[in-house]
Amino acid sequence: MALSAGALWGVRPGGNDLNGCYFYDEDPGTSVDYTDQDAAEETFTNLTTSGAGSTTLTDGDAGGLFTAAMPGNGIYISGGTNFTVGMYYVKTRTDANNVVLDRSPTPGGAGASGAGKLGGSRLTLLDAFFEGVSAGDTIWIMAGSFTLTEVINISKSGTSTLRIKMYGYNTTRGDEPQDDARPYIDCTATRYFYFPSHWIIEHFRLEGSTLNVLQLGGAYSRVRNVKSENTSVIPNGYAIQASGQGSVVEDCECISANGYGLSITTDGIARYNECHDSVRGIYATGPQVTLLNNLCYDNTDGIYGDSDYLKIQGNTLDGNSGKGIDLVTGEICDLVNNILSNNGTGVNATNVRESNYLDYNDFFTNGTDVTNVTKGANTLAVDPDYVNRAIKNFSLNPTSALIAAGLQLRKGVG
Repeated sequence: MALSAGALWGVRPGGNDLNGCYFYDEDPGTSVDYTDQDAAEETFTNLTTSGAGSTTLTDGDAGGLFTAAMPGNGIYISGGTNFTVGMYYVKTRTDANNVVLDRSPTPGGAGASGAGKLGGSRLTLLDAFFEGVSAGDTIWIMAGSFTLTEVINISKSGTSTLRIKMYGYNTTRGDEPQDDARPYIDCTATRYFYFPSHWIIEHFRLEGSTLNVLQLGGAYSRVRNVKSENTSVIPNGYAIQASGQGSVVEDCECISANGYGLSITTDGIARYNECHDSVRGIYATGPQVTLLNNLCYDNTDGIYGDSDYLKIQGNTLDGNSGKGIDLVTGEICDLVNNILSNNGTGVNATNVRESNYLDYNDFFTNGTDVTNVTKGANTLAVDPDYVNRAIKNFSLNPTSALIAAGLQLRKGVG
């Protein structure tokens, strides 16, 4: 494709895969974005071109349907004599019957009887669709239910200055939906999302039962406000696997009944996430991982650390039947300002070094506070005074002694 970078793509539960679901603001103030609607703005049945290589597209019907608002919109050509099926976009309008496209739709000869739809949104999430985007593009997906029919294994990366963004929305683009107002994507038992480098994914609900539901496989991608649940009975599956360097996972809810809620590796940051009802809530592997203000409850192990230079700060770990934090290796690891309550063991350390720092944490009603590690001199042992532990509201009451001590978890995830 010769489509412009920095464009918008529209996906809606009422869309059509033959729509021209693309918009680039070619003529600011005049061009109109038609991707945030179910139906195409116009349907053409008699498109023509004058010859091979021509970029001028003609509406062969009397009167013509091309308007001044259409430049920048995608037109999906689905058939016709000598037409190459695919997505094009209108660069300029000559008159009601003629527009200039980004490239020729008929490289082999004059076009006749062409069929196409301009504007509108698409319906199905296919790998080829994601491969068609460019660095700097934004994909908007409206709330509703979608089911993957194939693996979405994306190879198209953004850049550090032109990230590719995939945003969910409820009724208005940019409304940042929460909970069930987010789009729901069923990844089924065999499909998943794989994102390469420099992607941003926000505001979705995902569910599946394959090894990974969502994987950040490339470097420096970010996922935010996503609920991901892996329901597989196979051990060691992931709800979110951030295996790329420098990944950021924030404000997400992660559940994997027989595996890892969230896995994050080298230079990665996991913050403000809620990881529960998993074998391991968070699995940190690779050096220089930061785990900040996460909530891990009702797992076997809350945090499983297999990393040097690991920073575990400001997290709440409650009701984990095994360990709140399990360090299996690592040096120069900091465990500071965490709340460890009602766990089988608060903190366990195996094969770790004396360079690690464990202090300013609160231990309360754990079966055992620590094994193979020594608590620091500034350790607390007070009731955190959660707002309502029974309904999993682990925010602290205003009267909590931990607030004065500087321990607090931000309320609200997803």
